Amino acid sequence: MPHVLTDHETIRRWAEARGARPARVKPGRDAMLSYTDDPICLEIPGASPAGAVERITWHEWFRTFDEHDLALLIENAHQQPSTFNRLIKRTA
Repeated sequence: MPHVLTDHETIRRWAEARGARPARVKPGRDAMLSYTDDPICLEIPGASPAGAVERITWHEWFRTFDEHDLALLIENAHQQPSTFNRLIKRTA
């Protein structure tokens, strides 16, 4: 079942429970890694192409997240924790 997160601490806990780190797509890399004009993403171990992203601080990540009015869409799986996530625009 999809779930939308906007609370910073909830997002951080969700990401860290899956080993994910705040990152941005390196310039000139695959634009499909990003769903925004400012290419931030969550680096999930084993899911990001090698060398495609660079880690940033949570402060930088959340600043961009809020400036672009984003939300994090996740899949709330009950049996096995899912790493599915996508940045989307918040709805009014």
